[in-house]
Amino acid sequence: MDQASTPKRVIYACILVVIATVFSLMIYSGMLDGVGEALFDLAKEIAKFFLG
Repeated sequence: MDQASTPKRVIYACILVVIATVFSLMIYSGMLDGVGEALFDLAKEIAKFFLG
């Protein structure tokens, strides 16, 4: 009998859920406090560069 192989989409979905859970726990625990502000500042600098 042939065994059904697991579709790659299911594996990728599980990996994404695990990564999202880890990131949410890190944010909840306060390990990534400065990351959001740093990304916002970086986005502002990129926007200033492209807009003038």
